[in-house]
Amino acid sequence: MTAEAAAGPVLDMTGLPSWTLDEGQLGDLELLLTGAFAPLTGFLGAADVARVAEQGTLEDGTPWPVPVVLDVPEDAIPPSASRLTLNDSEGTPLAVLDITGRSRYSHPSRPGRPGAMPGPTGPARPRSGSADR
Repeated sequence: MTAEAAAGPVLDMTGLPSWTLDEGQLGDLELLLTGAFAPLTGFLGAADVARVAEQGTLEDGTPWPVPVVLDVPEDAIPPSASRLTLNDSEGTPLAVLDITGRSRYSHPSRPGRPGAMPGPTGPARPRSGSADR
């Protein structure tokens, strides 16, 4: 996050659909937002997921070991939604995800989980204008 982004306005989450993150998803979000998953700035899209699974690289050729995806049930997010509020287990909003795509993918650590299909992809931004870096 840049200093300019931190100084920006607080995001309006009124009327946005929301998703409560499980522990693994919460960890992925934290790593994305803190820059620990650099060069990633959001959850991977279908092309990057396929390339990581086949070749161990992102689509641009950057080595990457595992798909970083957000598994959600197919009916959890309206098809028309372009943003999604990501919440912790207590319902506190942590970030807003700009949905830039959806793809069918079931995370390997959750094989056979029914309904874990369309994963929204795109950058996640912290909910408020504050950040640690």
